[in-house]
Amino acid sequence: MKIRLSVFYGLFYSIIIFVFSLFIFQYYVDGDQRFYTPFYNYCLDGNFDIHSKFECYKEMVGSQEPVYFLISYIF
Repeated sequence: MKIRLSVFYGLFYSIIIFVFSLFIFQYYVDGDQRFYTPFYNYCLDGNFDIHSKFECYKEMVGSQEPVYFLISYIF
């Protein structure tokens, strides 16, 4: 089986960048994680009813996406 050199280089560099990003981005916690981590820890783990959890979600994340909230709530 013969692989073209351009395909080999593309795969090789893609794998190197992917591994590098796994190593570097574990230290980055100032993006969405700043808002979603308190949502997961406080809103979903609290002893609230589903309406109160959705209100907490809207307050913590600043979003009103009921589908995402329900998926997070169920799983």
